[in-house]
Amino acid sequence: MENLIKVFTIKKPHGIKGELKVISLINLKTYATVDNKLAFIKIGEIFNPVTVEKVFGTIDKLVMRLKEYRNINDVTKFQGCDVYFKKDDIGDVPVLTSLIGYQVIKDDEIIGTVIDQLETKAHPVLRIKGLDNDQIMLIPIVKEYVQAIDELTERVILDKVI
Repeated sequence: MENLIKVFTIKKPHGIKGELKVISLINLKTYATVDNKLAFIKIGEIFNPVTVEKVFGTIDKLVMRLKEYRNINDVTKFQGCDVYFKKDDIGDVPVLTSLIGYQVIKDDEIIGTVIDQLETKAHPVLRIKGLDNDQIMLIPIVKEYVQAIDELTERVILDKVI
């Protein structure tokens, strides 16, 4: 199961037809990327295969429909579980939760550390704690501000700071 990437966390059931409220852990351009794809819901140490029929809604109110389940009683066991997909099905997208703890660099100087990530309707935002004065900065993860994200050295390199 090393070829899997965690994409969603299931919050709770949604409605009586077996749909699930989920939180996205990666920045997909469109959630249609995972429609009609094989997914794996991890319960304990067991990966249960399911087919995602559709993911819809806004970034803060995502709902997932599974082909195999049509009743709320069948999906309550998935509450709090993670949903994985094969990396080949998702493509090359950064996992948003992996940036917490990264050093933040501006003009070859460490200016702070990522302490949290926020999801907005427009784009993800980094909450950064400054080194000098413990100031909290919010930096959107967009190309105008973030020049690069280096996963090997665990650094976020900024182009400019607000």
